[in-house]
Amino acid sequence: MFRMDELMISGKGQKALKQIAENHKASLSNENENVAWRVGCTAVVVLVTPEYIYCANSGDSRAVLGKVSQDG
Repeated sequence: MFRMDELMISGKGQKALKQIAENHKASLSNENENVAWRVGCTAVVVLVTPEYIYCANSGDSRAVLGKVSQDG
C-alpha cells in the first residue's frame, strides 16, 4: 500500500482530514464516515508540438481530441 493511502485510512490521518474539512466548511454527514473517500486529485496534461500531441491523465480525468472535418 502507498504511504499516502496508509495515512488517509489511519486514525491520525482521518483526524487530520476531518480538521481540514471543517476548516473548509465541508459537510460531513457522519462523524465516523471515512473522509478519505471524499478527497482526491485528477489532472490532464496535453503537450502539442509541431509533429506530435502528447496526452497524459491521472485519476478520473480524461481528455478528448476533436477535429473539424474539411467539409464542415
